[in-house]
Amino acid sequence: MQAQQHTIHSLLLRVDALDDAKLQAEEIYIRKDEWRRLYREDCLQYVSSKSHRLTGVEQTLSQVGALRERVEDLEDFRDNGRAQNLGAGQFDSSPETSFETLKADLVLMENRLGAESITFGDITLSSCADTLLFITDAMAPDIMSYSYNYDLMALLDAVVDPNKGFDQQIKEEFEAKRAEYTSVREATTSASFSHIAPLVLGGAKNSHSHGSMDRMFGAVKNRSDWSSQGGTLGLKRYLDAEVSNVSKGASQAIQHDLKGYNNRAAALAQAMLADAKECYYSFVTWTESFYMEIKDISEVTEKEAWSLILECWGAFFGELRKVRGVAANQSRLQAGQNVNLRTQKTAFNIYTMAKATKLQREFKDAEFKNHPVIATVINYHLFQYRVPSSVFA
Repeated sequence: MQAQQHTIHSLLLRVDALDDAKLQAEEIYIRKDEWRRLYREDCLQYVSSKSHRLTGVEQTLSQVGALRERVEDLEDFRDNGRAQNLGAGQFDSSPETSFETLKADLVLMENRLGAESITFGDITLSSCADTLLFITDAMAPDIMSYSYNYDLMALLDAVVDPNKGFDQQIKEEFEAKRAEYTSVREATTSASFSHIAPLVLGGAKNSHSHGSMDRMFGAVKNRSDWSSQGGTLGLKRYLDAEVSNVSKGASQAIQHDLKGYNNRAAALAQAMLADAKECYYSFVTWTESFYMEIKDISEVTEKEAWSLILECWGAFFGELRKVRGVAANQSRLQAGQNVNLRTQKTAFNIYTMAKATKLQREFKDAEFKNHPVIATVINYHLFQYRVPSSVFA
């Protein structure tokens, strides 16, 4: 009897232990569910904090998509006399008028969006919002700056004007710090967005001072200013050396400041720098070869040949200005220590330079003179100066 009571007591203890274990297990499950819930909420909050910046872009994209569907229906109606999603009374006047109106609306909407995909190695920037997300993940707040990124204009404006004195450089450095730029380099890049042509070529600082080629390229009005004595003298020789020096210094800064934090930020900056440097040397090579090509034409003087070169330069930098000019107003915003404003400004300026890089590639791939913009300048010049007036009689 005593043995049975002992056995029953042992079983009761085991049951109590099992109950305790069950309660502990249930508590663990409850905690796990709570952890899952909190983790899910954190994830949603993080995604929301990122995606709210894209709301405007998403709305524009959805509007573009809706317009596209309507244009496709109108095309089908125009070509085949049928449309899936168009009922009676859908046309304002005629199908042709509605079709052209919607096409114009679609172009306008896509221009407002301003989104272009630009690829640098395995990095693709699809929009300003996409760039914002990229730099938020790739750059620490204390190194949040567009001073590490270059396009051709930023690279050339980073070259010190040989006619500028040391006191002027000190003054500009002081002004940059007072305006709360992170560096003189950042201030220089900001200023470059308002320039029509690189300052080192004599470009006017005032973005409204278009004027003649002499005003845009005052430092190289004559061929001898650019290159003489077989290339041993002139601004070209100075620029070749300085572009190389600036590129080396920029590459070292990228390695030192960016790569230690995130390789992707460094990879993007290095790729943009390489693009800018390659474009410069392609631009200079084309300038020299095209100048000699023009000179080979009989009766063309050195002055006329160089004048045509400067006109082509003006067309090239004018196209870059169309892309880069949108950041001119941004350059006047003083983000200071405000992290959100600084991040937005950095993303906007980097994406603007990326779009300029895409345009530079188009000119380089077309060997400059075959690009429609420059080809138009050349053809106009030939008709104006080389074609006899009797042709137009």
